[in-house]
Amino acid sequence: GQLAPVIDNRSQIWTLPTKSSEGIQVHDVTGKLLFGSTGWLGQGDHLGFGISREGARIAVLLKTKNGTALYVASIKRDEQGYPTGIYSPRRVDFGLGTLKSVSWAGPNSLAAIASGSPAGDLPTNIQIGGGSTEFTALTDSVAMLSQNDSSTTYVLDRNGILFEYRGMSWIPVETDIKKVHFSGN
Repeated sequence: GQLAPVIDNRSQIWTLPTKSSEGIQVHDVTGKLLFGSTGWLGQGDHLGFGISREGARIAVLLKTKNGTALYVASIKRDEQGYPTGIYSPRRVDFGLGTLKSVSWAGPNSLAAIASGSPAGDLPTNIQIGGGSTEFTALTDSVAMLSQNDSSTTYVLDRNGILFEYRGMSWIPVETDIKKVHFSGN
């Protein structure tokens, strides 16, 4: 299978299959392949990924034999803005347990869902370089979206209910939702 594609700030389409043996690909709007790579992405099956708003970094969630691992890496581009490599992966999920999803929340932060807590799934903002903030637990969470610059945080559950975090509570705001993402994220 394939993970949901990501369109970066240059209108390039990033796709990543779920199998560890299959690499990431980047296409232009006409479908022309611009870049492809497996490399360190072969360390585990792919559970999720996102491209930072400025298009210079990628976050990848892998399923490994020891659980999950969340990495952030640099995207190298040529003078035309086409990706030429993904370099210097750094693990950023220490101590968070098993993660279920990942997306960018701000210039230096990610939104993720940690599972396995007795209280349920823990939506979490992860600061790249150290630290995290956990929100009130939910059950059956599938994806989390957060934008630090607008203090907006959403969680989608497996029943298609979209929740918004207001104050200290999750409020259902929409139903019958299949996938969610912020524009340009």
